[in-house]
Amino acid sequence: MSISASSELVTLCQAQVNLLVEGLGAAWCAVYLTEKWVQDLNQKLVPVVVYPENQTTPRPTNSDGVDISPVTHPSLSLPPSKLLQGTETLQSVVDSEPTDVVEPDPPEPPFWQRKQLVLPLIHQEEVLGVLATRRDDRPWQSQELSQIDQIANTLAIACFFDRENGSLQNKLGQQKQEVMGYHDRLDTLLHQVRSPMTALRTFSKLLLKRLTGQDRTTKIVQNILQQSDRASDLLKQMDICIDDLETYLTGLPQPDSPPSLNPDSDTPSPLSLLPGSKLNLEPVPLPPLLDPLIASADAIAQDKNIDFQTEIPPHLPPVQADATALREILSNLLDNAIKYTPQGGQVWLETGLTNPEASQQGIAIHDTGYGIPPEDQPRIFERYFRGVQANSDIEGTGLGLAIAHNLTQQMNGNLELISPSRTQNGAPPSPFPGTTFIVWLPLA
Repeated sequence: MSISASSELVTLCQAQVNLLVEGLGAAWCAVYLTEKWVQDLNQKLVPVVVYPENQTTPRPTNSDGVDISPVTHPSLSLPPSKLLQGTETLQSVVDSEPTDVVEPDPPEPPFWQRKQLVLPLIHQEEVLGVLATRRDDRPWQSQELSQIDQIANTLAIACFFDRENGSLQNKLGQQKQEVMGYHDRLDTLLHQVRSPMTALRTFSKLLLKRLTGQDRTTKIVQNILQQSDRASDLLKQMDICIDDLETYLTGLPQPDSPPSLNPDSDTPSPLSLLPGSKLNLEPVPLPPLLDPLIASADAIAQDKNIDFQTEIPPHLPPVQADATALREILSNLLDNAIKYTPQGGQVWLETGLTNPEASQQGIAIHDTGYGIPPEDQPRIFERYFRGVQANSDIEGTGLGLAIAHNLTQQMNGNLELISPSRTQNGAPPSPFPGTTFIVWLPLA
């Protein structure tokens, strides 16, 4: 895994290069770091800091005559040192004795080559880079060689801990991404639980209205209603815990690259919006799927004094879909339609819409509610986005439409938004624009 140097490490390298130049009179210095942190001498080197800024002296080589001069990065400048771009092989600069002064052999080599040192940066048996330096006016003395060796050790230790820190930060960021995946899935499942809880509470209230007296059945229904209220309160507390978790995770570092989760593993993907495995696409007849949804929506609409109607033609062809996913889509759309329609309004479900060009059937849910303003429509399918409704008194999480849109796409369909909506024949007049959502799915 490639690990780049941090700004703190680069600053330290620059300080050590300045020490060589100002304190020991070096004419040229360069710090190379290994591109990969593995125990392999044939890995590549990346020059990180070099002095001087303008390289005008002959190109430096090691004792074998291998060119190890840096290549200037065209976009960065940190005088008197400079960040660089380019690579050499580590093997080419450590084959020779690193701390020996290179003595000339007849015929005499160029003067500057006799004053060059190449020291590998090693810590805990890991080769982390190379320090190269040269002095043109005089050879190095033994005390100076000891100082240079200490500089190399300092750079090696700093590089080791810099890469350790970078690796830990990257792992922490990856863990954050995985936890965020669990966070999104839990948030989605809690949102999906609210619809049946609302239906359960509404059915209990309707049943309680039909019962009289203090018989045993009445007490049972009252207990059901009390427990559903308690469950709703617990869901609100879980929402608070999820918000606190999201606030905490926001402060953690991000990974260099998002982790790739194996779809066949037990780790849930953030994109998985339903419990279990992948969606099972098969022919789904609509009437048996719609019947319980219609019964639940009708009960909730009655409780809010909203007129609920259906337009379901006979002999509907089946659609190619996942029954559980389609049930979640329609449940979320019906819940939103009733939630955002004032008392006295109307919600109706219409099936049998056709799109011959795409061989699709449409299921539409219309309402005479507040509508979705044009400025909110481009983002309406984003998770947690509520637009103007975020400032209203209507409770919501901004997840229902995101879930419906994502599941529709997974079934090779399309979720269409129309607002202002068309008006159904016989619908009561409404001062609001209303909204229509059409779920388009392939015919089986």
